[in-house]
Amino acid sequence: MLAGHRKRRVERGAPEPPAAGQPHRAGLDSDSAGIRRSGAFDLLSGSTGRSPSMRQVHEGLISRSGGIPGHVMASDPYGDVPRAHPDGRTMAQAPPGRAQRISSPSGSSCTVVEFGGCMTSFVDATGQERLYVSPSAVFDGKKAIRGGVPIIFPQFGPDGPLPNHGFARTSTWRFEGVRGPAAVFSLSDSPDTRAIWDFSFRLELAITLHAAGFDSALTVVNTGAEGFEFQALLHSYHALESAEGATVSGLAGVSFVDKLAAAAVVVQEGDIVIDREVDRIYRASPTGAPAEAVVVAKRSAGGKSIHVDVDAGEAAPELAPAPHEVVIWNPWVDKSASLGDLPDDGYKSFVCVEPGRVDGLHGLRPEASFVLTQRVRYE
Repeated sequence: MLAGHRKRRVERGAPEPPAAGQPHRAGLDSDSAGIRRSGAFDLLSGSTGRSPSMRQVHEGLISRSGGIPGHVMASDPYGDVPRAHPDGRTMAQAPPGRAQRISSPSGSSCTVVEFGGCMTSFVDATGQERLYVSPSAVFDGKKAIRGGVPIIFPQFGPDGPLPNHGFARTSTWRFEGVRGPAAVFSLSDSPDTRAIWDFSFRLELAITLHAAGFDSALTVVNTGAEGFEFQALLHSYHALESAEGATVSGLAGVSFVDKLAAAAVVVQEGDIVIDREVDRIYRASPTGAPAEAVVVAKRSAGGKSIHVDVDAGEAAPELAPAPHEVVIWNPWVDKSASLGDLPDDGYKSFVCVEPGRVDGLHGLRPEASFVLTQRVRYE
């Protein structure tokens, strides 16, 4: 069980309308940083005994990653906009309600839905959509969105006292505005979150756009008087022309937990080939050393490759390395057919490369922070 879980309190009286930061009960469904750099994909995360300001953390991350010239612009709401699949088919409509369309001087843009803090679109400077959202995804403000980049917190998967993948992806986030080159969204504890996970926290998601990719930084801050344990992950769905025969390289020699083989621990040999259902948690060393992973998913949108690079922020130099993982997931034929919000052939259109802290629990002391960033480049 997730350490520190409390029994749910029952409050009497009529329920209040949903507010920012409040998870939607109906959406709690059941589906399925020390800084070192090594190659194009480093997974590093960390915590510190005292928390730098959120602005300080993100300014440090943005500065180190290079940012973009000029300023980004946000518009609200974005409305219903057709999304183009790499092969030209319509994928889905942008969700109704509050969403932010972020555009950059480089010519790229993204859409972030405040429900779940989920990035549902990234269009590069050439006009190519790079994220996959299922055409069967439900945008009712209750069920988690199938696709884009859902935020997983404070629990990964169904094994624990909380709903599958936690509540961040089914809570309403707040758009904090644009800070330099980054658009920032936040989620804090509320009476509803404390009823199922009785801890004070604040999450901030900072997104920086580039012509051919984006950076996203997820910061977890313990704002309470007692420590807690959590898991966090960026559940990124990358659009592919065809997942059949696609490969993910750079993880050779890294051990992984095979969730399809009774959680057997196996060492990866060669590239990962997407020719069957894949559901694996690739591990870093217990000390938080890099996994020596340069991840390239071939046959991506545009027929080239996807590079994912993850690390943690220099804005807090006292951050200590921590264990970290990357999940590789594709549901393949049978699992796709079993998911109501994914077409039977939906598995052909994406691969998930998901950086996070999910193999076990990460402890966070009062006022401490944990930062996870991913830099995605499409070639």
